[in-house]
Amino acid sequence: MNMELEQEVLHLREQCRSFGLIVSDLKTHLLALYAPTQTPRPRPELLLGLRLLATLDGLPAQCSDHACRRKGLCQATDVSEPICTDFWTDARFERLGLIATGIELSAAGAESRDAAIHAQLLRSFATSQPKPATGSRKKRSA
Repeated sequence: MNMELEQEVLHLREQCRSFGLIVSDLKTHLLALYAPTQTPRPRPELLLGLRLLATLDGLPAQCSDHACRRKGLCQATDVSEPICTDFWTDARFERLGLIATGIELSAAGAESRDAAIHAQLLRSFATSQPKPATGSRKKRSA
């Protein structure tokens, strides 16, 4: 009977150790998920917005890039200087500016939310650590 109890205690200790590793791994993954990142500027979404706007306005049919004309879709690779710049009116650039503003506001909100979650996780994980034993025991007199 004593041997069974020892086996059970060993098994429970192993489970506790495994659980501790799982929790530690989970904490690491959660912190990494919400860790602040350096977002590339200009955002890749802005290039998508430029392509979408140009395509919806029919610019690929007028573009000097054969791939744009053939596919009927804008194939721009750079936000700052698309090939079809000559066809961009002030109104179209203004619409692109509004798209860019929306993208940046959305990104700023997401980055702010992630930073707040990351900070909360750090606070939560710091308070959930076991406190080390202190040497406040009374000394015995001899």
